[in-house]
Parts: sequence; structure tokens; C-alpha cells
Amino acid sequence: LSHTQMELGNLGKEDVNRAVMSMLSIDDASRTDGLASICYRRTLGNPFFLLEFVKLLEAEGLLYFHLGLFQWKWNEVDIESRTASTKNVVNLLQQKMERLSVEAQVFLQC
Repeated sequence: LSHTQMELGNLGKEDVNRAVMSMLSIDDASRTDGLASICYRRTLGNPFFLLEFVKLLEAEGLLYFHLGLFQWKWNEVDIESRTASTKNVVNLLQQKMERLSVEAQVFLQC
């Protein structure tokens, strides 16, 4: 059994925008530029943190797929006001875990 180790550095602002575009299947970079800027500021380009942050936006209803328009929707002002910068991925995951039910938290501690 062999494994490959790969080191991945932080993404730049344009890379974050391309990642957001890819996650949301959007071809127009100008459409996601504002959202990507927020994501970059909140995650500092950490790829894992970026993925978790976008999942958090969806879970919190700040990013959602509008079936009638068949496109992703978000409000940058709401995202700015309702999300906080965290220093690292551990803080983000800790915040997510705190939102779980007491039973789920106890299960994770086992």
C-alpha cells in the first residue's frame, strides 16, 4: 500500500473566485466576484476552510439554489454581517459543532 503526500498552499483571490465559480457551476467571474472576496477574507484562501465556509453559508441559508430561477442566490450584505472571520479551520469546525444537538455533541466526544 503506497500513499502520496501533497502539500497545498493557500489560494489567491482569483483562485478563490474560480473555486467558487466551479462549486456553483457559474461561468461569469464577475457574478461571483463579491461572494469570492468575502470567502477570501474569511478563509484567507485556505482550500479546506473555503469548502467548509461555503458549506456553512448553504447550511445557514445564506447561499441557496433558487429552483424557479435555476441558479444560486446569495446576499453579500447578509453574509458579511452574519459571518465572522475566524483564524483557522478549527474555529470554524468548532462553531459548527456547537450548533449540533446535545446528543450529537456527546456522540462526537466519545
